[in-house]
Amino acid sequence: RPQARALQSFVTISKHWCKDVGVLQYTLKDSEGKVRQRIKERYSFLYVFDEAAGWKIAHHHSAVIPEGLQDTAEQIINDDDKGFFQ
Repeated sequence: RPQARALQSFVTISKHWCKDVGVLQYTLKDSEGKVRQRIKERYSFLYVFDEAAGWKIAHHHSAVIPEGLQDTAEQIINDDDKGFFQ
């Protein structure tokens, strides 16, 4: 059963919408509990507020960060693109 953890999350809140973008890391373990793989992905959510129904997901996107960039993904976000997410 995969376990997910947010490595980066940048949230912007407005009166009728909210966005959350960042990086998640999934940890996959074998039947003995030994870590077999860690996968990082970029994600984005856009929520809208509906007066009758409350907060709803209007859009979601995620994409696995290519293996060659998995180790550098956090550094890239921290140094180069952090302003993009805010």
